[in-house]
Amino acid sequence: MTRAARTLPVTTVALDAPVEPAELSGLLSGSPRTPHPSGLEIALSGEKRLFIYHFGALVVVGAAELDDALIAEVERATRRAPLPRTVDTYTFLIGGDAPGQGQGRVRVDWDQIVLPEDRPELIVAACLLLAQSAALERFEGQADALLDEALVMTRALRDSGKPPRNTRALVSRVGHITTERLAMSAWFYLEDRPEPTWRDPQVAGLYDALFDNLEMDARRKAMLHKLEEVEAATQAVIDLAHGRTSHLLEWAVVLLIVLEVVLGFFPGH
Repeated sequence: MTRAARTLPVTTVALDAPVEPAELSGLLSGSPRTPHPSGLEIALSGEKRLFIYHFGALVVVGAAELDDALIAEVERATRRAPLPRTVDTYTFLIGGDAPGQGQGRVRVDWDQIVLPEDRPELIVAACLLLAQSAALERFEGQADALLDEALVMTRALRDSGKPPRNTRALVSRVGHITTERLAMSAWFYLEDRPEPTWRDPQVAGLYDALFDNLEMDARRKAMLHKLEEVEAATQAVIDLAHGRTSHLLEWAVVLLIVLEVVLGFFPGH
C-alpha cells in the first residue's frame, strides 16, 4: 500500500539589506527560538516556522504566502523591507512513497523538495539554500541595475566622444560595485558546504541536489561577471576623464610658461 506524503508549503523572500544579529533579539521574542550559524529559527503557530537570515532573507515553512502581520513585525524589528520580486513558493513532500524516490532518499524537482522524513537537519539545510537563492536574486537585481547604468554611460561617451567632466559619481559607482562584491564574500559561502553535510549523507545529498537545482554557482558567477564588466567600463571612463584633465593641466602649464617668456620682453610690465 502506497503511503501519501505530507505536503508543506514554503515561501521565501529577500530583504532589501542584510540584518544585524542584534536586531533579531526583539523579533517575536515570546516565541520558541533556535539559533543557527546564519540566522534564527522561530516557531510560529501550528507547523509554521520562520527562518530569518543575517544575509537578508526570510523563509516561512508552512505558509503558501507571506502573512502581512508577520512581515510588518519583521520590518519593525529589523528595519528591513521585503522585496516582492524575490518571492518564491516551494513545496516540501515529507514521507510517503514518492515515485522514484527510493528508501531514505531525497529528490529535488523544479519547485518541489521530496524528503523521506521530517528531520530538522533536512529542513534547516533546505531552508538555508532557499534563503540564499532569494538573497542572491537581490544581488542579481542590483547587478542588472548597475549594468543598465553602465550602458547609458558608455552610450553617452560613444555619442559625445568625450568623457564627463565630473567623475565623482563614477568613482562612487566603482565603490558601490566593490562593496557588492565584498558583501557577497562576507555573507555567502556557496562553495563551502555547511557542517551537517559532512557528517550526514542524507543532508549532503539534499544540499547538493538543491544547490544544483537552484543553479547557485552559475548564478553567482554570472552576477560577479556582470559586476566585473561594469567596474571595468566605469574605470575606463574615469581614466579617460582623468587623462583629459591631465592634458588640460599640461596645456595650462605651457601657456603660463609662454606668458612668462612673453612678459619677460616687456620689463616695465
